[in-house]
Amino acid sequence: ETNCIDDWETKLDKIVEETVSQEMTLISGIPPWMQMYFDRLIQSKNKKIGELFPNFSVMVHGGVNFEPYKARLFESIGRPIGCIETFPASEGFMAFQDTMQEEGLLLNTDSGIFFEFIPAGEIFDEKPTRLSLKDVQVGQNYALIINNNAGLWGYNIGDTIKFLSTNPYRIIVTG
Repeated sequence: ETNCIDDWETKLDKIVEETVSQEMTLISGIPPWMQMYFDRLIQSKNKKIGELFPNFSVMVHGGVNFEPYKARLFESIGRPIGCIETFPASEGFMAFQDTMQEEGLLLNTDSGIFFEFIPAGEIFDEKPTRLSLKDVQVGQNYALIINNNAGLWGYNIGDTIKFLSTNPYRIIVTG
């Protein structure tokens, strides 16, 4: 029933009501939405998230660049916890964090998506350069273009990425 509530504020209050007495050990979501949830919990109980949920130990996040949200989320929690980053999209599962020892996400090259990349400076050109994986360069910013067996052909998903490595293909989301 809660998922069917249209008004976001009402839905958020209901989520807080339903979850505050539960044992949360992991949360997964988009950082700004998690922050709104944390803010409402803190406002409701006047305690940090780590106090409300003493066994809370993992945050899985994705959908946006984490850096702008990281400090405030950890301040809301009140202690360090483990984080795992993913790069999901409606169009496919693009990349995921496969190690805690290296920065960036492993590009999901074995999921039926053919990736192409347009140098970010050319994205609004009439005929931009389209590069395949073998042609990308570390440190360059690219618009992500996908083709897949679900019928997306040359689709710009609206995100930009930068390669940290090409062996393996490790990226960060830049915008």
